[in-house]
Formats: sequence, structure tokens, C-alpha cells
Amino acid sequence: MRRFFKAVLVLVGMIIGAGMFGIPFVFVRAGFLTGAIELVLLAIVAAFVHRAYADVVLLTPARHRLPGYVSLYLGRGTGAVSVASALVGLSGTLLAYLVLGGEVRHAALLRVRGGAAQVLLGHLLVGDGPDHVRAGDEHVGDVLHHDDE
Repeated sequence: MRRFFKAVLVLVGMIIGAGMFGIPFVFVRAGFLTGAIELVLLAIVAAFVHRAYADVVLLTPARHRLPGYVSLYLGRGTGAVSVASALVGLSGTLLAYLVLGGEVRHAALLRVRGGAAQVLLGHLLVGDGPDHVRAGDEHVGDVLHHDDE
């Protein structure tokens, strides 16, 4: 039973992914009704695709990943295209999370004087240099703009 829940959670994480940031954008731009219709249609398509993939996995005696199944059933050339597609897709996913993470971090740290770079001590590398660092809590107090420390 534990393996089942682990598999379900992995699938949920892959399906939802960065869409949790994109879905509200689509609803704002397209309107609620259009967004809801699109969401339902895409959910149905995703369910069919995952069901077809599950059937392939269950009916194949050996265990593979998607590019392995593609190579097995559609040939080596198509398998190479599948590997390249997976690499490009994963790179795009990582890029999306990097951009979204930066936007969220920037929004969360807007109230800090100097922005995120100062909180993350990036200003030491590109700003005043190590001469700006003082002993004790004084430096932390200056970074976070707390005069009482």
C-alpha cells in the first residue's frame, strides 16, 4: 500500500508541477468559464495519457522508463528522440522552477532594504567587498535594517 501512495504522490507532483503557478494566470487572462473548460479538458487528456502509459508499464514484462518503452515498441531511432525530448523537457522544467522561485523570492523579500541580494550576502561579492563586514551581530543588523541590534 505504501508503494501505491508513493506512486500516486509522484504522479500528482509531476502532473501539477509548475501549473499551480500558471493556472491562475490562465483564469485571469481567459476568464473563469474558459479557464474552467480548458482545465477540465486538459485534465481528461492527462488522465488518458497516464492511463495509456500505465497500461504499457503493466503489460511489459521488463521495467523501463518512458524512453526505454519507446525504444522497445517503436524502435531505437524513436527512442533517441524520446531521450532528447525528455532532456529538453526536464531542462525546461528546471528553468521554469528557477524563474518562478526567483520571482517568489523577490516578492517575499521586497520589504527588506536592498532586496534579496543583500539578504543573501551577494552584496559582499559585487558591492562593497569584505571591508563592509563587521564583527558580531552588527553586520546582520545592518543587512536586515534593524537599528536596535
